[in-house]
Amino acid sequence: MKKKFFIVLLLIGSSVLKAQDWGSLLDSINKYKEFDPEKALQFGFEGLRKSDYNQISLELYEINFKIGEIYYLFKMYENSFKYLSRSLAIYQLLPSELRRYKLIKKPPWVLLLLGNVYYKNGRYDKSKKILIEANENFELFEDNEILEKNFGLNTTDDSLGTLALDQNNFIEAEVFYKKSLRRRIKFGRKSDILFSYSLLINLYLKSKREKLALEFIQFSEDLYQKLETNKFSETVIFYAQIQLSYAKYLKLNGQVLESLDIVKNALNLINESSDVYKLQYNLLIAECLYELQKYNSAENIILQNLKSEYINFNYRINDYELLKKIYSKQKRGENLLRVNDSLSFYISKQNKVSNIEFSDLEIQLIITEKQRELNENQTKYFNSIYLSVILISLSVVIIILLLYYYYYQKMKNKRLELEKNSILIELDSKKRELVSKVNFIMHQNEFLKNLNSKVEKISSDKIKREINSIINSEKSYEEFDKMFTQVYPNFYKKMKARYNLSQTYLRLVAYIKMNQNNNEIAKMSGISLRTVETQRYRLSKILDLGKDQDLNTFIINF
Repeated sequence: MKKKFFIVLLLIGSSVLKAQDWGSLLDSINKYKEFDPEKALQFGFEGLRKSDYNQISLELYEINFKIGEIYYLFKMYENSFKYLSRSLAIYQLLPSELRRYKLIKKPPWVLLLLGNVYYKNGRYDKSKKILIEANENFELFEDNEILEKNFGLNTTDDSLGTLALDQNNFIEAEVFYKKSLRRRIKFGRKSDILFSYSLLINLYLKSKREKLALEFIQFSEDLYQKLETNKFSETVIFYAQIQLSYAKYLKLNGQVLESLDIVKNALNLINESSDVYKLQYNLLIAECLYELQKYNSAENIILQNLKSEYINFNYRINDYELLKKIYSKQKRGENLLRVNDSLSFYISKQNKVSNIEFSDLEIQLIITEKQRELNENQTKYFNSIYLSVILISLSVVIIILLLYYYYYQKMKNKRLELEKNSILIELDSKKRELVSKVNFIMHQNEFLKNLNSKVEKISSDKIKREINSIINSEKSYEEFDKMFTQVYPNFYKKMKARYNLSQTYLRLVAYIKMNQNNNEIAKMSGISLRTVETQRYRLSKILDLGKDQDLNTFIINF
């Protein structure tokens, strides 16, 4: 497990270090792939030279995909298929954490091109199956990838529509084309809308719905006039393709001169583009010239086409077939024999590619799928072990924490018990002090009263007043209040807040709280027993006690 984790870390680290170089390389490929495919391929093979075939990486997947994409644009489907199959196999072996799109099962762009290559080689059922799988994976893109998701869905629907059109299923083709057109109109990118128009025009021309085709040709022309274009713009290529489709239709319907004028104008539009785009325009011009019996001019164009380094098997076969017809008309037997040989060679080579390499690829994909399943099972096995170790470790940690908590609570309870006993001892001491203070006040008042009665006979009123002032001295009561508050905290505060009692009644409820009887209260307060009884009666009224409520019980429990 550690080894696997270490390898993944190395892969991630390597990806970060090379990200800038790979990004620049991929940007160069994307820049030239449509207008200078040869230069784009040079960048692609440079990327392969820099990569390590022994290391499965996202970069190795991307560079194989890009090369396959360039060969597809070249219409060199056998090479495209080889590199696309490699990229798919590499992606299937990539660890999930290194994949760019986290939710998809297979890379949809690779599936899309593979489906199109199958279509180009007449494998319609296989093509449709792979294109539908591509569509399903595009649907799995997340919200932050909405632009790429829509572009992918549009491209897949276009391919499914073209597949249906090639099988003369015009209704199904129109459904797919219009589905992508609706998305493009909603997004509002004019060049993409123009591309959808080109597909629908081709459909309507092939299904002999000329009125609809002309209507969309007019839409295309109106839209094209509103767009700002340059000689390398894809808009120009899309518009020229519309002209080419219409020119082909006119030629098939015997309007050769009109077709020739339109295709020449279309070729002028893409004059600055790559030669790969010009091959089909040149072929149509040569076919028109052949129909007009201008055999030499037609031959020159075809021979020029055959010299192109971008020409693929299909274009070669089409060019040689037209050349064969030209030489037959001119009765040039020796040239005709050479053309037949070349035609036979490329047809056999094309069949070999279609029948052998496709079969090998399917076997390779099956092996890759099995390898991926094996990798997944190994990952699940290591993950289960890793999870088990984590769970056991967590269990041990939890047990240790519980034991620690148990002993901590035990020690805490002991400490709280000691603190509680200490507080109780302190409280008991304060109660004894309070009782002592009460007894002192009672004895002091009793003594002073006796003394007052004795000196009445010999003393003046002044001496009696001084003795009474000592009996009713606030200092003793203040000390009492302070000690009472320590023994019964918040009692005064709660009683005052609830009943707003005066100081006299507060002291009375304090004596009652201490369970003092009326005689003891009278001695403490220096008043008569009758006065105490009167105060208790008034206090009951203030506290709003019922006849069946005992004043002492109420105050003690308050």
